[in-house]
Amino acid sequence: MAGAEYSPDWVYVTADEGSARAYASRYVDPFGRTIPGDVYEVRPEVDRPDPDYRHFPKTFRRCRSAVVTRVIATGVVLTPEECARLERSYQVWGDPDSPVWDENGIINPSPQMTENGATREWTEMLRPSLPITDIDGAGKLSCASGRRLAGTGRDPADVLVEVVTALDRDCQITRTGFGRYCCTVCGATPHDEAAAARHQLGDRAVELLTCVHDLASEPLGSLAAAAARRSPDRWDWLPR
Repeated sequence: MAGAEYSPDWVYVTADEGSARAYASRYVDPFGRTIPGDVYEVRPEVDRPDPDYRHFPKTFRRCRSAVVTRVIATGVVLTPEECARLERSYQVWGDPDSPVWDENGIINPSPQMTENGATREWTEMLRPSLPITDIDGAGKLSCASGRRLAGTGRDPADVLVEVVTALDRDCQITRTGFGRYCCTVCGATPHDEAAAARHQLGDRAVELLTCVHDLASEPLGSLAAAAARRSPDRWDWLPR
């Protein structure tokens, strides 16, 4: 469940193999390293409901010990998106009627997100099955924060262009022989280079990204540069 907390004093078991595989793929060893984990069939000793999954007491249990009866899988490796799909039925915003993702993998804004102004329009612009650890309670993309990217060498703008799939998706700017800009998709004629970059990135996507992240100004330069790194052919009209 979203926001679940775990204690090493308990053995956590589930009747849902997909959830078990997702959990195994996130296994953290005693040294804090994330390594591919294994999935076992077990016989719990005096199990009881897992309070973190109180709405699914028959599916998620915990016990002090369990006997392994069969090895189901070893070295499970899954992407965060694959984990999200496997766990979708049980990841909820504190209530079974408030699933984290809809059937298409779009995040349903939590009550806290809605209270902070992060609407469904915003989450529909994001990559489907985005892990809930990549977005905070205000709808900000924590996956693009300096703290999360420290030591990775990745530029936050590269992550934003990757995760906000509405960016640089719908329109295509070209420059005419008179140095003017025109969109080959909708026919718009932006008045200058900045307006042209904003149009190709997506006017509404840029507006919402700026608003949700409480930015003082629209990061057109960094977003356009990131989009050009990803798809240079789409941005060959932009001077380097």
